[in-house]
Amino acid sequence: MSSTIHQNKNSIPRISNPQRLLILTPNTHSQNTVPSFLQSLTGVAVSPQELYDGPASKEDESQETQAQTTFAGYTTHAPLQLTTKYYSADIPIWVDEIPIPATTTTSPSSPLEPEHHHPSPSPSTWSTGFLAPPAAEVRSAIGALLILLLRKPVTTVSSSNPAIIPRRGGEASGVEREQGGGDVAALKEVVRAAAEVKRKIDGERGGSGGGVPGMVVLVGEEAAGLEMVEYGGVRWWDEELAEMGIYEFEVVGWDAAAEGVKRRNEFGELEGMPRIREVLETNEWTMDLNGEGMGDAVSGLGELEGEGLDLEVGELEREMLGLRMAIEKGGDDGVEGEWADFDEDDLKVEQLEGLMLRVQAIRDMGADLPGSERRKFAAKAIGDIMKDL
Repeated sequence: MSSTIHQNKNSIPRISNPQRLLILTPNTHSQNTVPSFLQSLTGVAVSPQELYDGPASKEDESQETQAQTTFAGYTTHAPLQLTTKYYSADIPIWVDEIPIPATTTTSPSSPLEPEHHHPSPSPSTWSTGFLAPPAAEVRSAIGALLILLLRKPVTTVSSSNPAIIPRRGGEASGVEREQGGGDVAALKEVVRAAAEVKRKIDGERGGSGGGVPGMVVLVGEEAAGLEMVEYGGVRWWDEELAEMGIYEFEVVGWDAAAEGVKRRNEFGELEGMPRIREVLETNEWTMDLNGEGMGDAVSGLGELEGEGLDLEVGELEREMLGLRMAIEKGGDDGVEGEWADFDEDDLKVEQLEGLMLRVQAIRDMGADLPGSERRKFAAKAIGDIMKDL
């Protein structure tokens, strides 16, 4: 099903059936990252009754132990409500856990015992499922991707437990490899698996207008006043991802204790939750039509018959005419709605006239096509025009 954009005369467009926000986290981090982050992002606390209780292991069946709560496949949280001057939408949230295999030693099996190869859950097995052809519909429903990781705790620098590691050019120190290297390696595999999925999604969108937004969110308190690279901090992960050849994710730190404090980095960019919301608000959440990377910005275009297509093209022409009036009048009081915010520098009249000619060309070129091909052709062409707008 495609997205629908509804717009009243004096209101901003509202996107119905938008794409989902996918939030990923290692299974070992979920309990310490997901609840606080979701509450800060949406303003709604996680309800324990909505969570899935995973089955207890065989070792625990003889004991009266409760099953461990998991956020894998958690989809019942309140949506993220976004309202900008361009659109409003309730973004569904999907949380999933990427499993990190437990580091256990197993004794070699006897030659007489049959070997049963069951791959243990891991980041690679998780990504394999997401990259499979049957998951194409799932991938098409993803509008943005966040990875929640716990920030390494900051302690006093010492030879036994260094928390701050001076580095140059992304060079890993010997201490880092010895202290906690296994955990860091596992987290890197989590990010690598998520990056593979994001690349697949971006490729299936055809590269039009860029890929889906991706962010690595480091949850926890940031060390203050450090000139060195904080081990496990934002700059540290920036360097690590670059060294891994992963450039699809922006790294942002978020501290629940510093909520409500709007900060900027040395480049003047927002930090923390304000930056996360800024990225999500500038995203396009409309679903693609038929999974072919075509922006379905026009209401129900894939389901229209006959004159319905002309109605949608006509509606687009009227919206563009309103935009032209706003440009020519320079935002006079005679122009209402979202077009009143446009300045002459935002879009030249000559460019708008060219777009209107393209709309007329859509009508002419699609006149002789069969109904199904005509709708598909018009959906792609109008989607391209809306992106230009």
